[in-house]
Amino acid sequence: MRRNHFLGLVFTSLCLWAAATYYLFLHRPVTKGDEASRVEGHLEALEERVRSQYAENERLLADLKSLFYRQRVVQPPVAGKAGAKVSHPEIESVGQAPAPAPAHLEELKVSAADDDSDVPVDQEGHRPPGPAHVHGAAPAQAVPSAPAAPPVPAAPEPKAMVPVEEKSQLVKQQADQQPPAPPPPPPPPSPPQKSPQELQAERLRTLAAGVGGVPAVAVLVLACNRVTVRKCLDQLLTYRPSPEHFPIIVSQDCKHTPTADALTAYGSRISLIQQPDQSEIDVPPREKKFRGYFNIARHYGWALNQTFFHFNFQTVIIVEDDLDVAPDFFEYFSATLPLLRRDPTLWCVSAWNDNGKAALVDENAADLLYRTDFFPGLGWMLTRETWAELAPKWPASYWDDWVRQPDQRLGRACIRPELSRTRTFGKVGVSNGHFYDKHLKYIKLSDKFVPFTQQDLSYLLKDNYDVEFVRRVYDSPVVTYQELRSGSIVAPGPVRIPYYTKDAFKHTAKMLGLMDDFRSGVPRTGYRGVVSFMYKGRRVYLAPNANWKAYDPSWS
Repeated sequence: MRRNHFLGLVFTSLCLWAAATYYLFLHRPVTKGDEASRVEGHLEALEERVRSQYAENERLLADLKSLFYRQRVVQPPVAGKAGAKVSHPEIESVGQAPAPAPAHLEELKVSAADDDSDVPVDQEGHRPPGPAHVHGAAPAQAVPSAPAAPPVPAAPEPKAMVPVEEKSQLVKQQADQQPPAPPPPPPPPSPPQKSPQELQAERLRTLAAGVGGVPAVAVLVLACNRVTVRKCLDQLLTYRPSPEHFPIIVSQDCKHTPTADALTAYGSRISLIQQPDQSEIDVPPREKKFRGYFNIARHYGWALNQTFFHFNFQTVIIVEDDLDVAPDFFEYFSATLPLLRRDPTLWCVSAWNDNGKAALVDENAADLLYRTDFFPGLGWMLTRETWAELAPKWPASYWDDWVRQPDQRLGRACIRPELSRTRTFGKVGVSNGHFYDKHLKYIKLSDKFVPFTQQDLSYLLKDNYDVEFVRRVYDSPVVTYQELRSGSIVAPGPVRIPYYTKDAFKHTAKMLGLMDDFRSGVPRTGYRGVVSFMYKGRRVYLAPNANWKAYDPSWS
């Protein structure tokens, strides 16, 4: 009985010790700042302690087994049937002990059972001596032994258990020790943002290429320091039939802020470009007072280069910033453009009549057009081909008189109207208002819309025009200025006043109220030397001899 208590006490102590060890292991404090190597060392130490405990448990079990056999040798046999096995509940209870070493206890239980069952018991209850009990004694006869139980494989050593908190900390530390992930590749570079000037240029090039199969005609407005450019722009925007077919480009010189602000206010309705070169132009000393003409020539050259060669327009209508325009301004240029492209003897179309005063024009002939050898300007149309010819030799000043020279005109003419489709309102300018007060302010601006695009204008082609024009002029009767002025002419229809010298022309022109100057020998509005005008309701031709051959540049 005392032995049973002793065995129970030992077994209970072992269980309590194992449970306390396991509990302390699970609840040990975890330091969050441990390094990975420190954790690994701790785990190895813990595993070593578990292995030592297993070895100690095995030693204790071996001691228990040895003690059991010593007690059994001196214990009297228990009465019972012959061959009955002696039950040892203590050993069985030890065999049923829980972890940590069930395999060792099971092996002990099997071996103990085998020892008891293989030893026979005589009639008096004594076991005969055998090799297990008497050393060196041979058995009287061979006793067949029971088949040996198959070997029980040793239980694998249990892995050390790591608390969840420590495991999470270990994973975090290992993650912290991992090299940082490489940064993601940078996104592909976005295309550079285009400036407003680049976007404007692209839009203009698109229009120049053609909308609906019809290339656009650019309207180039030359501006400087007059905020009254708004008057001109408002009329152009009012009469323009299509912003796609007639885009308006305003080129500003002078860097005049109020004018720039006025232009910017139009937004996308116009395209604003600004002449960048504001440097002082080297002007000959005797022409210092004409510096404005040098600035104008530079501005014209730059603006036309931009419009033709940068924006790629094929045709441009040039308008100064101080012009009023007629309601059929765009209709007029639309109808004459095919003539300009078809006839190589034409190099421009102008909306201006230099002798367009109300008393000198037929207000009932708003649809009448002429050829002229004199470049009118003041609202005129030019092609890219002609500009490519003029641009390389563009002058430093007085560009309008320069294009009237024989080397630039090359015998070519322009088209001009009976009634002007433009009129200047700019009294202030490089001419100081003198020319405006004397002449320009009296020009009659057409106020009727003429459907030119519905008319046949082939009469303006040189082969058709020259024959009819010469016939009509020189078939008209010759009269003197005195007869014309007195009204004594009896014959109806047009009449002709001849001139033979420069002075004769200038004298007669002044008396009639005509412009009397020449440029490279060409009178204003003249064609083949003939100036056509109205006088008191009658058509009059101021004309040279019928055998006229060419202009005399010395008449300038």
